[in-house]
Amino acid sequence: TIWAMSDQVLGPQPASKSLLERRVLPLRSIAAQTNYAHSTAFLFRHCPALGFTYSLCTFVADCCTILEQEDATIAASTSIRGQQPKHPVIHKLKFACLEVLAECLGCPQFRNAKDDATVTTHKWDSIDPRDNGVEDMNSLRSRIVAAFVRNIGSSSTRIVDLSKLGLQLASEHSLLAKANLEESIKPLLIDLFSIPRLSMRRLAHLHHLLDVIPDTFQDTLGNKFVEHLQAWVDYEKQ
Repeated sequence: TIWAMSDQVLGPQPASKSLLERRVLPLRSIAAQTNYAHSTAFLFRHCPALGFTYSLCTFVADCCTILEQEDATIAASTSIRGQQPKHPVIHKLKFACLEVLAECLGCPQFRNAKDDATVTTHKWDSIDPRDNGVEDMNSLRSRIVAAFVRNIGSSSTRIVDLSKLGLQLASEHSLLAKANLEESIKPLLIDLFSIPRLSMRRLAHLHHLLDVIPDTFQDTLGNKFVEHLQAWVDYEKQ
């Protein structure tokens, strides 16, 4: 079983299964599931004796899935008193999910788990077990890094700060594999090098990344980007 496997690979079984078997997918009550994520992050931080299991890895994967969604997709998936949740409510959910990711990077059992160990994943909008998928731990760690890269460009200062912390932790623990990082940054670079898509928000996104991982970008790329910015300025003057 998943719990027996967790005993063998990630340490002792937690004292209370029910506390750690909550789900954040699919979204039903955004307020309750935000609280689930907050409490799970709290357990990581303050109750290490509970141990880290593959059920928790599934929870982490669900948090990644939420963070990969646009706000509009999340808003369309749940409601509060019959109304779609507004951006501040969605940002609270995303902040709680980022807390979970940051705390799990601080967990040695998670960082040191075998790369090819498998984790059950839940589909965005289904509770049917037949829709469950699997991924390995290496893939899950890559998704965590990608989530921080994506959300460091958020309009929420709290989310930006937490994403910076997450990337710093990933760097400290040698989890910023070059190939994975380049893949995570690629969508941003495509937007930055497309004049119609270029915006101050995307420039701020790049600025936040450079604050945390300045060595990621080569000098030649920087020079090309400066030239591109000049072209953007000229384009705006037209």
